[in-house]
Amino acid sequence: MSPVYMMLLELQSRQQLLINLLKKKDTEITEYKMNGAQLSRKNIETQLFNEQEFLAKCSETTFSPEIVSDPIQCVFTQETRNLYLDIVNKLNRTKNKQSSVQVKTTDENMEKNDVREANRVTEEETVLAINKQSPEKRKVDKEPQDQVASMTMSFGLPVPTT
Repeated sequence: MSPVYMMLLELQSRQQLLINLLKKKDTEITEYKMNGAQLSRKNIETQLFNEQEFLAKCSETTFSPEIVSDPIQCVFTQETRNLYLDIVNKLNRTKNKQSSVQVKTTDENMEKNDVREANRVTEEETVLAINKQSPEKRKVDKEPQDQVASMTMSFGLPVPTT
């Protein structure tokens, strides 16, 4: 997502936070008035905040000649520049984390493959190892059923019948 889009989302979020704060302040002032509080200076009294009126006034806004002639200078105040830089830095950190995780995963996979390769015993190595064993160890029991019976009896289990 583009940093400018992310800035727009952040600014919308901040606007909604401020709208909610104004509504809470209006509720607080109303409660004070209901409990008998009075304003000592009438010239600082404000009307209740109306979100629909506020949004309607915002949509009626016309651009001044300065904004039209040089929108970049007017739009990117120091605060919005800082916000843009914060978002770009966060995006870069996220990309760096993702790429380092991918590199780490790739390194781990390569190490696992190296271990697998080192532990892989070829058929030829197996045959050589068997031939090096003594004839008694190479002997294969021709009666596997007798072997199973002797093992099960040693554990006190019933001998399976065929």
